[in-house]
Amino acid sequence: MLAVLQGEDEAVFQEYRKQLKVIFTNLASLDLALVLAGSQERVAATLATWRQRSLADVEVAVHLLYIIGEALPV
Repeated sequence: MLAVLQGEDEAVFQEYRKQLKVIFTNLASLDLALVLAGSQERVAATLATWRQRSLADVEVAVHLLYIIGEALPV
């Protein structure tokens, strides 16, 4: 039963990440400079001190870089 709940939690989390990516992409299409400035600040602060940060913080920063790359216009 616990494995089923963990699988459901993982599916819910993945859906949540997809929804956040859509919101992020829409914000970037409205004001790319604002999104880039805010994202750069957070990513730079996290990656500058990555050894003192939790794995989750570093993972979020790297994922943010990834979705910024996808949100940038071609």
